Amino acid sequence: MNTSCKIKLGSVNNLTDARFGAAMGVEWVGFCFDNKNPLYVSPVQAQAIIGWLSGPAAVAEFDPTQGLNEIEDIVRLLGFEWIQIAEPAMLHYFEASDINIILELDANAGDFEAVLTNLPAEVKAILVKKVTPEHATRLTALQVPVLFDVEGLSTEQQNELKALNPYGINISGGFETAPGIRDFDEMNAVFEVFGE
Repeated sequence: MNTSCKIKLGSVNNLTDARFGAAMGVEWVGFCFDNKNPLYVSPVQAQAIIGWLSGPAAVAEFDPTQGLNEIEDIVRLLGFEWIQIAEPAMLHYFEASDINIILELDANAGDFEAVLTNLPAEVKAILVKKVTPEHATRLTALQVPVLFDVEGLSTEQQNELKALNPYGINISGGFETAPGIRDFDEMNAVFEVFGE
């Protein structure tokens, strides 16, 4: 499917979601390695899903509470070229590395503006959560690619975002109702908005 922007399908914990995303032409498929998150996937499960994927780049997604050793172990074990981190203070650990970083930021965080003004070259994109139309308008002018999280946005808000010609969006995976069975209505609605 052709879309008006790049799409990241995050927090994937099953092959059904991953294959759906690949068939829809997403750019990235993310795997949440925070074991406190309901959408957590173990490295073994992620490796099995990645083995069936063709097309999207795999992204290892980490929580701010996860340490550098855990991140490095998972990245090394599965050979990730893309990681998503939500802790700007960790960026210096990846200076001059060949890892592509998606930096997850909360638009309402107190240090949001300061972080945006000092992004290192390793940050290939930022993923902005809790975005408002005002944020989106300003952020689309940044030099670094911005992915807007559309979770919780109404169809009207998604259409407003699409009108700004964003670089990309982020949608989240979900749960199967049974092995191989999944309701894709919500995801399809997003693809309908951002389809060309």
